[in-house]
Amino acid sequence: MCLALFRSRLSELLNRETNEASALVEQEQVGRRVSVVRAISPDHPGRVLVHGVEWSARSDEALAEGEVAEVVGRESITLVVRRAPPRGQA
Repeated sequence: MCLALFRSRLSELLNRETNEASALVEQEQVGRRVSVVRAISPDHPGRVLVHGVEWSARSDEALAEGEVAEVVGRESITLVVRRAPPRGQA
């Protein structure tokens, strides 16, 4: 009985920490400019490079390899991106 309560409480703590870390990662990535390393189309996700790490990415517009994109959100482990505006423009 005691072990079951301990497991339940530990699971709650780990889930809360994971959710908080996930929200922090999303906050840090939104607005970040990233490089498209595998072409993205509305029908097919591609890949982007963030701090040297490749992420799966999707977009409502076609983005070619080598283009610069901007992170606008995250869905699970996939980043949502759009074509990045020229620097200095929003």
